[in-house]
This record gives sequence, C-alpha cells and structure tokens, in this order.
Amino acid sequence: MSPLLPLHISAGMVGILSGAAAMSFRKGSARHALAGKVFVIAMLTLAASAVYLALMKHQLGNVLGGTFTFYLIATAWMTARRGDGETGIFDWVALLIPLLVGTALWILGLEVGMATRSRQLEFPLRCTFSWVP
Repeated sequence: MSPLLPLHISAGMVGILSGAAAMSFRKGSARHALAGKVFVIAMLTLAASAVYLALMKHQLGNVLGGTFTFYLIATAWMTARRGDGETGIFDWVALLIPLLVGTALWILGLEVGMATRSRQLEFPLRCTFSWVP
C-alpha cells in the first residue's frame, strides 16, 4: 500500500465536506470563500495523488482521468477568479491538456478497436486490458 493512499482518501473526504459547506454558506460571504478555497485545495490534492497512484499501478486510463480532473478544477478556479471577458496565457496553455488527453484516449480507443487477433492488449506503461468479444 502506498503511503500516498491515505492522503488521497483524506483529500476526498475533505473535498466532500468543504464542498457541502461552501454550498450551504451564502455566496460572497467569508465562510463561503474559505470553504471554497479548502475545496479547491483538497480536490487538486485528490487529483494529483490519483495521477501519481495510477502511474505507480500502470493504469493509463486513470492517469488520463486524473489529469483531466486536475485540469477541470484548476480552470474552474481560474474562471471564478478572473473578470468577465478576460483570457490570459494560462487559458491558452491549459487548452493543451484536454487536447492531449482527448488525443490519447482516441488513440487508445483505436488500438482497442483494432485488436482482433488477441483477447489481451498491452498499452504503454504496461497497462493490460482484457475483454470478452
């Protein structure tokens, strides 16, 4: 068991509780803002630890899912922080993440679809998927 797993689980629990707290406080209040900050930090920790744990287990699909989750949280936070109509360099650089994740998932889908000779298909990072046709 990885020592990072308890951090991952704890971050998820803090994320659920702080998210519920943020929804229960009046929007714009100091308590809502504090609960929202705790939520974002917990969720970024959760996503980053998920990516690391998935890498250690050679689970490429979970690496891509955790990366996309991190992207969604970070860009949502930036959207809430900036003014209307503003687009910065962060937004244009962040756009590369869903493009890369989507391309990787598309390629993996093509590899699975074209695997007709074998019931097992090994992907990079030693991920093994098996299915019954």
